[in-house]
Amino acid sequence: MTTKIIAVLLTVMSTVTFANTNDSTKRDALVRVVTGSANGSYKLIYQGEEGRVKFKLLNEKGNVLHNEWMKVENGFIQPINLSKMPSGDYTFVVENKNETLLEAISHTSLSDLLARQIQFDQVADQLEFVGNNLQSDLKIRIFDDNHELVYSDTITQNNVDQIFDFSRIRSNWVSFIITNNDRVLADHKFNLR
Repeated sequence: MTTKIIAVLLTVMSTVTFANTNDSTKRDALVRVVTGSANGSYKLIYQGEEGRVKFKLLNEKGNVLHNEWMKVENGFIQPINLSKMPSGDYTFVVENKNETLLEAISHTSLSDLLARQIQFDQVADQLEFVGNNLQSDLKIRIFDDNHELVYSDTITQNNVDQIFDFSRIRSNWVSFIITNNDRVLADHKFNLR
């Protein structure tokens, strides 16, 4: 009876030891995503066993945006640029021979960041445009109700507080369009009459 108990204990101990060995191998692999200094700039950090790993980048719909095999020794740091990607949730996936590691981020595009920094306030025929912490050039175009350009300028300052007086424009409304690198940040129509 004692022999049977010892045999069972040895079997249980070897199973636990084997399970711990596998778990410690899995715990050695690590994936992290850190934000870089520029908007849309990220670094994917992988620490794990050497060999071939697969890196994928998925959007929030699960579509694969990037798919690449890499040969690694102890890990890698991969720069990722999402500056031209729309705002949304993205998942970084690294697959080694033992496991699949995921790291998710929420990315906000430069256009969305800039659009949040823009405000308008209208009083009769005057329109105040305020932009704070813009950190990027903006092109402003204003059109009348005949779709003719009545004003165009490029804003290069970080902070803007500008009042536009439309009392001399013979128009029922004006359309105020602000762009950054050909991306529309604001497209607002203001009634003047």
